[in-house]
Amino acid sequence: MPLLSCKKLSALIHYRIQLGKIRKYFLSTSLCLNDREKGKGKPAGKKYADTINLPQMPYALSVYKPDGRCNERESYIQKIADFDGLYKWQRRNNKAPQFTIHDGPPYANGQPHVGHALNKARSANDFSLTDIQVRKQADKFSRETLATQRDEFKTWGVMADWDNPYITSDRHFVAKELDIFQQLYNKGLIYQDYMPVYWSPSSRTALAEAELEYKTTIRAYQCT
Repeated sequence: MPLLSCKKLSALIHYRIQLGKIRKYFLSTSLCLNDREKGKGKPAGKKYADTINLPQMPYALSVYKPDGRCNERESYIQKIADFDGLYKWQRRNNKAPQFTIHDGPPYANGQPHVGHALNKARSANDFSLTDIQVRKQADKFSRETLATQRDEFKTWGVMADWDNPYITSDRHFVAKELDIFQQLYNKGLIYQDYMPVYWSPSSRTALAEAELEYKTTIRAYQCT
């Protein structure tokens, strides 16, 4: 067996020491099953995250407290900012040329999350609702979620005409869409025609355009 040089041996010892520190930092003693059986550490049945020595944050991870009340600082920001009043003030005092922001409506299927916040930060006020009369409960849930999302967007500082939002399940909105569709059809912008379908002989199924692979090399053959 070849002998290690002093330099390599020192590096190996340093590596083992650092590895031991890493293990000691990330692994809690509550991971030991013997300690759990003896009643030490956290009881069994906890999540794996409870066995990791994670850094403790000095700030709250959520703006809502366990009892459902909003964080005091969050309430203070909403109060002094008065986002609703600021939007109405802009509408009254803005003399510059008007423009329109087309903001893609979110699905009204639950609590808003960070993805909604990102979309609102990049872009008016709208909600995507599907008018399914067959499922009255679904329609009721959607409208309740609409109100929840509206209140949440207000706390984010989204300025919009919240008193007059457009809702895709509204009958007037649906009628207007059908009217515009008819106008586009009359102008020949909407028509029915044939289109190529990409077919895979080996898979015996149609292919999406994203699945196509084109040959980028061209070979020239000499005719004899």
